[in-house]
Amino acid sequence: WHSSGITAGKRHYIGSVRVFDLTDEIARVESNYWIAEAETTPGIVATGYYMDEVKKVNGEWKIAHRKQVVDSSFKFEE
Repeated sequence: WHSSGITAGKRHYIGSVRVFDLTDEIARVESNYWIAEAETTPGIVATGYYMDEVKKVNGEWKIAHRKQVVDSSFKFEE
């Protein structure tokens, strides 16, 4: 994503973070996101959510696996 340049001039917002199946070493986390255009005409570019598996590594939580689900009902303006 970032290396492709597709996010240039965009702002990425994450919210509504929910934690499931929490243990001492692993958790499942879901969060909503939306991406907004910041350099040209302001507007929402995409919406969706992340499904993450996080693991504790050396005392810090790290994303081990992320699945991105793009909101298929979002209508892009032409």
